Amino acid sequence: SSLIGGEEMPKSAIYVPMFVGEEPGGVVYVGNVDLQHAFTESDVRLLQTLASSISAALENARLFDETQQRNAELAMINSVQLGLVEKIDMRSIYQLVGRKILDIFPDTHGILIFSIDAEQKIFHGHYGLGRDNHTSEFFDMTDAYAGKPYEAFHDRMATSREVLVVNEDVQSFHEMNRLMIIPGISDTFRSMLYVPLIVGDRVIGHM
Repeated sequence: SSLIGGEEMPKSAIYVPMFVGEEPGGVVYVGNVDLQHAFTESDVRLLQTLASSISAALENARLFDETQQRNAELAMINSVQLGLVEKIDMRSIYQLVGRKILDIFPDTHGILIFSIDAEQKIFHGHYGLGRDNHTSEFFDMTDAYAGKPYEAFHDRMATSREVLVVNEDVQSFHEMNRLMIIPGISDTFRSMLYVPLIVGDRVIGHM
């Protein structure tokens, strides 16, 4: 072990682990630089009790954060579902979902919801927003993919029905899969998330 700053090497020490759930969450340490055998069994039990209390507090905080996050997610889902009940046209539904995605990811630089025509192998754009890299203002890019032929990548995604996360080398990913680049938008992405739109057993598009 290493010392911090000018701390002297202790002659006695107690190290007690803390756990958050089943995972190690840290260590409570007490040291004495003057005396050997400075600590008794009673001291150890006291520190263990303290560590247990801290661990319980950390676990409660973790569960609270998870609950808050889940409540926020459920509130978002409920608001979408309530909104969908009020909508009768597909365009309004796509716009509602697109706006909710922006609420969830306010720092995003691009949102696109599109369907795919498996027979004609083309895209149909339904909602699209891109953020200008210079002004940070959003502009409509709904038609960016509309009527364009789609790549084998989207066939594979439709078959696998997987959620895809790309958190690095996005441009290499675009090039490898021959994905269409939108100048000033997707050519600057550093992370991407693809989620399939599934109706029954078919993938009809992606977000």
